[in-house]
Amino acid sequence: MRLATAGARRTEHDVKLLHHNMVAALALLLPGCALMSTENKSLAQVDDLVSWIERVHVESELSRDKTDKAYTALQTLTKPGFQGDAVLAHAELLRAVDLAEKQAKDLRASVRMMKESSAPVFARWARDIEAMATPELKKRSQDRMHETRARYDAIVKATDPTLASFDGFNRTLRDHALFLGHDFNPSAVASLSSDVQKLGQTNRDLAGNFAQCMKTTREYVDSAALPMRVEAARPQP
Repeated sequence: MRLATAGARRTEHDVKLLHHNMVAALALLLPGCALMSTENKSLAQVDDLVSWIERVHVESELSRDKTDKAYTALQTLTKPGFQGDAVLAHAELLRAVDLAEKQAKDLRASVRMMKESSAPVFARWARDIEAMATPELKKRSQDRMHETRARYDAIVKATDPTLASFDGFNRTLRDHALFLGHDFNPSAVASLSSDVQKLGQTNRDLAGNFAQCMKTTREYVDSAALPMRVEAARPQP
C-alpha cells in the first residue's frame, strides 16, 4: 500500500510539483504522439486524484492525534485537585487548541483539492466510455467507473460531516480555554465537569469519524493506485 505515514507526508506544493514534472517529462519523451499524450494525461489525472486521497488519509490520522492531545490538555487542567503550574498548563492547552484548529484547516484544504481533482477524472472517464466501440468493454468500463465513483462518494460522505464536527469540537475547546483564562479555581473547574465529560464523548465520536475517513480513503487507494506506484512504495528486501 502506498499510503504515506503522518511523519512523511508531502506538502501541497510538493504534490503539485511532482505531477507537473511527471507530465512535463512525458511530453518531452513523446512529443509527436498525440494519442499517447492524451492517454498519459488521463493516467496522470488518476494518479493526481489518488495522491490527494492519500493526503486526506494522512491528514485524517493527524487530526485524530491533534484532537486527542487537545482534549487531554483540557482534561489535565480540569481534573479535581489540580496541583500543577496553572499558567504553564493553560499555555499548553492554548497551544494544543491552536494545533487542532490548524489541523482542521489542513484537512479541509486536502479535501477541497481531492474534490477538484476528481472532476476531470470522472468526466474524462465518462467521455472515453462513450467513445468505445466494443460493447463488452464499454459495459465493463461503465461498471468499474460506477464502482470507483461509489468508493469516492464514500470518502466525501465520511469527510464532509467530519469536518463540521471537527470545527465544532475546536470551537468548544477554544471556549473552555477562554473561560479558564479568566477564572481558574476549584469552583470554576467544578462548574465545567459535565461539559468536559460531554466533550470527551465528542472526542471519541470524532476519533471514529476520522477512522472512517481513513478506511474509505485506504479502500480507494488500494483499488485505484497505479501498479507502478504500488510497486515503488513497497519496502526493499
